[in-house]
Amino acid sequence: MVASSTQYQAVVGLAGHVDHGKTALIEALTGMITARPHEQQLGMTQDLGFAHFQDDNGNTIGVVDVPGHERYLRNMVAGVWHLNVLLLVVAADEGWMPMTTSHLDVAHAMGIEDIVVCINKRDKVSAEQLAIIEDQVLEQVMERSGLLPEIVTVSALKKRQYCCFTSAFD
Repeated sequence: MVASSTQYQAVVGLAGHVDHGKTALIEALTGMITARPHEQQLGMTQDLGFAHFQDDNGNTIGVVDVPGHERYLRNMVAGVWHLNVLLLVVAADEGWMPMTTSHLDVAHAMGIEDIVVCINKRDKVSAEQLAIIEDQVLEQVMERSGLLPEIVTVSALKKRQYCCFTSAFD
C-alpha cells in the first residue's frame, strides 16, 4: 500500500480501573497480547504494554495499555504522554470506579482533551443497566473534565462492535 499525503500516525492509550478489560480490548482490536507472561499469571497489567494496527485507510495506530491498579499509577502517567486519544475503559458490570476517576483526572491534568469512553463487557448487563452506566460515565466525564466524550459499548471477549478510533484523529 502506498502512503498518501493524508495518512497519519496516531497513538491511543487505554486507561481505566483494574479488570475492566483494557488488555482484552487491545487484543480484540490488534490481535496482539500486551501483557507479559508474569502479568498474565497475575491477571494484572503492571507496566506499559504496546501494540499497533493499521486502520482501513492504511494509517498506523499505536496503542498503549496502561496499568489499572493504583499501585502502578506512575506507570499510567508515563503511558499517557503524547497520546492523541485516551480510551477510558469502564466495565458495564461494575461501572465507574476509583481508578477510573484517577485516570481521567491525570489525563485531563496532562492536557488530553480527546477522550472516548469505552464501556466494555456490555454482554454482561441488560440494556437498561447499560443505559444507566452510559449516563453515569457521561456525567462523571463532563463533571470532572468539562468535556463531552464519545461513548461506545463493546464486548472485547466476544469481539463485538469493537471501536474504530479514526474519527477522533480527523
